Amino acid sequence: MAGIFKAYDIRGVYNEEINEDIAYLIGLGLANKIYNNKGKIGVSRDMRSHSPSLSTSLINGLLEGGCEVVDFGLMATPMNYWANATNSLDGSVMVTASHNPAKYNGFKVSLKGAVPIDYDTGLNQVENFVNENKNLKNKNSLKQAIIRDSKKDLTEYLNFCEKFLPTNKNYKPLKIAIDAGNGMAGYFLKEFCAKYPWIETIELYWDLDGNFPNHEADPIKAKNLADLQKAVVENNCDFGLGFDGDADRAGFVDEKGNIISSDLMTAFIAQKYLKENKGAGIIYDLRSSSIVEEVIKNNGGRPLRSRVGHSFVKRLMRKENAIFGGELSGHYYFAECFSTDSALMALIQVINILQESSLPLSQGITGFRKYYPTGELSFKVQDAQAIIEKLGISYSQYKTDYLDGLTVNADGWWFNLRASNTEPLLRLNLEAKDEKIRNTKLEEIKAQIS
Repeated sequence: MAGIFKAYDIRGVYNEEINEDIAYLIGLGLANKIYNNKGKIGVSRDMRSHSPSLSTSLINGLLEGGCEVVDFGLMATPMNYWANATNSLDGSVMVTASHNPAKYNGFKVSLKGAVPIDYDTGLNQVENFVNENKNLKNKNSLKQAIIRDSKKDLTEYLNFCEKFLPTNKNYKPLKIAIDAGNGMAGYFLKEFCAKYPWIETIELYWDLDGNFPNHEADPIKAKNLADLQKAVVENNCDFGLGFDGDADRAGFVDEKGNIISSDLMTAFIAQKYLKENKGAGIIYDLRSSSIVEEVIKNNGGRPLRSRVGHSFVKRLMRKENAIFGGELSGHYYFAECFSTDSALMALIQVINILQESSLPLSQGITGFRKYYPTGELSFKVQDAQAIIEKLGISYSQYKTDYLDGLTVNADGWWFNLRASNTEPLLRLNLEAKDEKIRNTKLEEIKAQIS
């Protein structure tokens, strides 16, 4: 059971690691350890077949623990954050396994104002509670949750989004291919796009289906963007976007069908925010290309380097009053969205940028392709920490830090090596000023890892 409590959330295989009994205990544990047996907690869920029953059991646990519960039903994760921040809630839980395959499910937990809870700030206490109370039985609470009007909430959410992409402006037409991956983006896309008749959409997999019959709902894996790339080229689209399962992450494709890495998109969107907000803080995770920091500085911004993971980025955003941030994993964070991540907001801001520019997306990105990255590489190892320590010694002559794993900055190249927070893997990101150095250093480091 302990394996389901991850660095940022709770997640595991349904019926093997997570079931309704455990969901009840998690609800009870959250009530006891996070919400102090009181307060109004919002609960929403994704489209997986087991999400309704897990949500019901979680709600029973929260109610038995003394909380008042508002049941929002179906929502994307960014909608859960919106509901939390705009309904005077004391916290919220999203029942989802995000981009994981159909057999997984889990819970993302927030405090008041959509402030995230991770393992170090409370999930560890919930884990201990669950382990200590295994004999408590899942039961239907005599108390009742407040059931929300899902259609009304969706309308209000899209009205909130309309502040950032007004319907009363004269926009030039855009054609966009959008792959929802059969995930929660399909819940709001039709109504969102209907507001903007100048947006022509090529729809890929907008039907909600927690079995993900077409491909995994993970747009960071290139294979999952293949259909989107093809649709962009065949339909002469201005760009394409792929959502993940709970619609908090996005993968972008330019008008030529080329995948744009998320760090380059962070730099691209950052320019817009810095044009409007000189001196603002922009966050990027430490795996990002050096070009991101350069673009932020060159546009008068304050670059803020973060650990990997949504809870760390959100915490840093609030601490530094940052206006925008991005991770290599496709999370984009916005101060306007309560310092949380939203793939829909990323789509909105790219639309806004293209409305103001005469250049296609590919040309807006061209100047950022200055360095030679490896992309994120994964290695199965027995002892990740021992390897990190070993390489720290090997490269101690260079500038190093341990903000998240090991980062080494040398002359003309750098790398970060870190243990995954979600899988038993070692992650390597390396970048160099030319292809030869990149390839040489990659082989050198791979030899030491193996």
